[in-house]
Amino acid sequence: MVVYRKEPNNLDPLTGTTAAQSVEEATNDAGKSANSVSYMVPRAILTSRPNSHPFQERHLLLDQPIKVGRSVARCRPALCNAIFDCKVLSRNHALLWYEDGKFYLQDTKSSNGTFVNNQRLSKSSEESLPREVCSGDIVQFGVDVVENSRKVVHGCIVATLKLYLPDGKKQGP
Repeated sequence: MVVYRKEPNNLDPLTGTTAAQSVEEATNDAGKSANSVSYMVPRAILTSRPNSHPFQERHLLLDQPIKVGRSVARCRPALCNAIFDCKVLSRNHALLWYEDGKFYLQDTKSSNGTFVNNQRLSKSSEESLPREVCSGDIVQFGVDVVENSRKVVHGCIVATLKLYLPDGKKQGP
């Protein structure tokens, strides 16, 4: 079974499904598609928190490191990537990956920081060490920009992580 990576809402002429439906099929709790083919690919789901700049839930296949970053002309947001229309993110903000049975997040010299459970991973414009992350962790990319009246002008991305091992089982508690 092939998981298509293309813009959401574009129907695949062969299956009649969208990329979002294909990714959803790849992220079921059993880790198997309807025809029981195992994907053997670790996955992450980013779900928006109430205090976040709004975004749709993201389903990420972690067969390779996933870049977290700001949308630019050649790299647009999609349900199967970690690119966001958010001004407080750097273009290359962070990396999320799976290695040796664990999930990791690393700040890649972002200006406004990457946080796990409210702990900043590195100083501004410095690369962090890889930080192990678990299902249920709250990740934050960037910080809110506020004006003098304390009104948020540009919000940051705040998400709950759900992580799935290559065998399809949810990682962690």
